[in-house]
Amino acid sequence: MKFRKFVGLFLAALMIFAPAAQAYTPGSYTAVAHGNNADVPVKVQVTFDENKIIDVKILSHEETPGLGDKAFEKMIPEVLAEQKSDVEGFTGATMSSNALREAVADCIAQASGKKSEVIDKFKPGEYSATVTGHNGPMKVTMKFSEDKILSLESENLESPGIGTAAIELLTREILDNQSLACDSVSGATVTSGAFLAAVRDCVKQSGITLSVLESREIAYPKKSDKPIEMAADVIIIGAGGAGFAAATEAIENGASVIILEKNEIIGGNTARAGGTLNAPDPERQSKIGVEDSVELFTQNTLEAGDFAADPELVKVLASHALEARHWLTKHGTKWTEMVYQTIGGLWPRSMDEKDKIAFNGFIAPLAKFVYENGGKVVLNCKAEKLTQDESGRVTGVVAVDPKNGQEYIFTAKNAVILATGGYAASAELVKKYNNLSGLPTSNAPTSTGDGIVIAVAAGADLNGMEYVQIHPHGNPVTGGLQSHFAGVIKNSIYVNREGKRFVEESGRRDVISNATIAQTGQIMFSIFDSEGGFYAGVKKLPDSEMANLKSKGYLYEADTLEDLAKQAGIDPKGLVETVAHYNTLVAKGDDPDFHKDELELTIGTAPFYCVPLSPTLHHTMGGVRINTEAQVLRHDGSVIPGLYAAGEVTGGIHGTNRVGGNALTDGVVFGRIAGKNAALNK
Repeated sequence: MKFRKFVGLFLAALMIFAPAAQAYTPGSYTAVAHGNNADVPVKVQVTFDENKIIDVKILSHEETPGLGDKAFEKMIPEVLAEQKSDVEGFTGATMSSNALREAVADCIAQASGKKSEVIDKFKPGEYSATVTGHNGPMKVTMKFSEDKILSLESENLESPGIGTAAIELLTREILDNQSLACDSVSGATVTSGAFLAAVRDCVKQSGITLSVLESREIAYPKKSDKPIEMAADVIIIGAGGAGFAAATEAIENGASVIILEKNEIIGGNTARAGGTLNAPDPERQSKIGVEDSVELFTQNTLEAGDFAADPELVKVLASHALEARHWLTKHGTKWTEMVYQTIGGLWPRSMDEKDKIAFNGFIAPLAKFVYENGGKVVLNCKAEKLTQDESGRVTGVVAVDPKNGQEYIFTAKNAVILATGGYAASAELVKKYNNLSGLPTSNAPTSTGDGIVIAVAAGADLNGMEYVQIHPHGNPVTGGLQSHFAGVIKNSIYVNREGKRFVEESGRRDVISNATIAQTGQIMFSIFDSEGGFYAGVKKLPDSEMANLKSKGYLYEADTLEDLAKQAGIDPKGLVETVAHYNTLVAKGDDPDFHKDELELTIGTAPFYCVPLSPTLHHTMGGVRINTEAQVLRHDGSVIPGLYAAGEVTGGIHGTNRVGGNALTDGVVFGRIAGKNAALNK
């Protein structure tokens, strides 16, 4: 009897302390929450019976491929098993993980019959949130009074001119409008998404209901019934490297300038470049025992492009390259002392901006000069067509604001310069001219060939549109370039999944890319050690960047080659054998296997590193046909008066394949030529 009484008391105690079965109203409920994509939320559907969650589905999302979807695959089974929203997230996909948690929690609240109380006041104080941005950890700190966001600050490692510019723009919008109804900044969507996720986190901590701020509109100029008219001596379309080089040179030659830019931020594709410029520089090259000349640079460029380039344009590029570097130095660009051979550079004549950040060396100093000397930049302004007089001379540009449809009419007293970049982000043009599809691109999403389209409508001829460059150093997930941490070429090897070398590491970009496409999974792995592997002599990247890259699977580190191979999914035996054999070649100073032209150090000093790489659409060599004066030509070879072009919008300079390091040289050299000639009204 006592035993039965004990059992009864024990079971009663269990009933008291055991979690009660959740009571739900059976059915399916949906909710949305913002993850990595600031514009498109994650939409989730959760289905319940009376007591539990029985199904979770992602109805729609546009999170980062390879990260967001993996987070959902991992977390949904855990939600079902643990019957709660607050399950462990996925490393490298913090924002996507948080979005799923938030949406599931919302669905649980709906099924439980809980009505959300709308709170329209802040809890005064300071709140912080840390998320993962494009380049590493991002900390956002906000201060609130009861009725207002007082301040918004961010500590981050985002790319100058891209991520940092997006954060500045979003910060102004949030503070000026006291609103969270912000769109991500085109060209900086990852940074935008991370920043806005951190801001939302801080706002949640303040106690106010998110929808209160999300429902407030962002003030934006309303469309006028009439076009906005502006005029200058020179109208430049595109605020990238070639555009600012042209604007600076035009102002130096006495012209007034207006630059049109369809993005919300300046920099164009140049801001995404590595900051490398090629130029024969005997003073620097002689210090490392390298002989070079304008003639050799010309020959290298023509050979690399299979002699499909215009020799006269290549001669102009080569003969003005060193002058371009000195001109940039005069305007404030600072350089490293190292002269080296970049990926696909074919000769040790590459020089880097001191931080290897193109925005700092090729955009910021020139933009400063333009702004300080009366130049104007009109953002959110997409060129729609070129205007021409009866003789066919280009007289201006008709443009539109993509946000509100406002029309602009720009009058060019002297000339218009096209500096709109290439078309790598236009699936339609890539398919039309190159019959390629499905490849990611390292370019800005706005590199859609706008300048080419409007130039053709004005009678321009095209040159080399069938030639595009696929860069071998693409991120397998995002398509972004990874050259700055993919290893010094002379001290690295490229291997496949089997751990075997398959290509000359110092060869042409197109050759390496095509060889990679033929490997298992269309992927290769750059293998190097801690002694000679890091880019341009840098012994190690900042700890925060290393941690970010490793957390995302973009870089692996290990004390043994076997462990490195296992982490990266490479055959360990194959890799160990390949490295051992390669080291014997380095010791002999000869590579009979693939004829690598420079062998410096063996791979033997731990820790060892591996960077997965896949081909990415990087540069479009074709574009409008120009002459050596940067004037745009018709089909019959005659000049279209009043129209110049520079940079990636042009064709004929690189042939079938662009030499690594020649793009920035091209933009500055021909940008200056176009700017000067337009200013002088040639």
